[in-house]
Amino acid sequence: MPELAVKAEVWKRAFRFSLVNAAVFVVLSVMLLLWEPDSLPVILSVPALFFLGAMTSFVMLIRGGGAFAPIAWFILGAGTYFGLGTLVGGLAPDERSIYAMSQATLFDMLTRINLLNSSSVMLVLVTSMSFPLFFVFQPVGIMPPISFHAEF
Repeated sequence: MPELAVKAEVWKRAFRFSLVNAAVFVVLSVMLLLWEPDSLPVILSVPALFFLGAMTSFVMLIRGGGAFAPIAWFILGAGTYFGLGTLVGGLAPDERSIYAMSQATLFDMLTRINLLNSSSVMLVLVTSMSFPLFFVFQPVGIMPPISFHAEF
C-alpha cells in the first residue's frame, strides 16, 4: 500500500493562499458595510471573488497531498456556500422577500451576510493554525517508538 505523502511546502503555500483569500473577504466585506453601495453587482462581487479564491486554494491543497485534511474540505464548503450560495441568492432572491422589503434593505442584508460569512471563515482558519502541522505530515499508521525511561 503506498504511503500518503504531503508536500509540506506546497501545503503551507496553499494554506497561506487560503488565509489571504479569507482576509481579503473580511476586508472587502467591512469596506462594503461602511461604504453602503447601492449596486447589486458591487455587493455580489465580494462573494464571487471569495468563491474563486476558495476553489483555487482547494485545488492547491489537494494537489499538495491534503486530500484527507478536513481544512481543505472546509474551504471547499465555505467557498460553495458562502461564495456561490450568496451570489446565487443575491441574483435570484426569493420572490416573497422582494415584496416584504425594499431593495435597500436587501442590499444591507447582503453586506451583513458577507461580513458574517467572512468573519466565520477567518475565525476557523486562524483557529486551525494553532493545531500542530506535524500531525498532518506524518504517514498514516506509523507510531513513534514508546520509551519507558525519562531523559533529563
